Amino acid sequence: MQAQQISYKRHRFPPQIIAHVVWLYVRFNLSLREVEELMLERGVDVSYEMIRRWTVKFGPLIAHALRRRQPRPGDVWHLDEVVVKIAGRPYWLWRAVDQNGVVLEEILQSKRDKRAAKRLLVKLMKRTTLKRTDFFSGESVRFGGSIGTSRSNFGQLQVFSKCGAHQCRL
Repeated sequence: MQAQQISYKRHRFPPQIIAHVVWLYVRFNLSLREVEELMLERGVDVSYEMIRRWTVKFGPLIAHALRRRQPRPGDVWHLDEVVVKIAGRPYWLWRAVDQNGVVLEEILQSKRDKRAAKRLLVKLMKRTTLKRTDFFSGESVRFGGSIGTSRSNFGQLQVFSKCGAHQCRL
């Protein structure tokens, strides 16, 4: 499938300014009027309504182009479980991390739920287009993961306990 080119034809401003305005609005939590003021400080007089139109029109295309430029995740993933305290209450943070240390997906729960973590993995596997992916629990000293999964092919997911003594299938 060929990537769709972003066409800036019939627009008054150059493509670099349009892309920069959309990036400012999306990347930082700024209002349309704040982006308008930032651009006015740089000598570009653009209205907040034009910024809104550009964001609606070019935002998804720019986001798609940026996603395509990201490197593919590694083929070995770790599922880490971390207990964090927020306002004195414990929460469970599950993270799917590849071998390069890139966080692929994460979920924060008020109660420990292994089934939700497994659903997170299944959703992540369906979303990626890798042919072979291995999942392991984060049984390192830092994280102390509790479940481990191994996926040898795309049709089957095996879940095994921390000790690795038995296997069960989903």
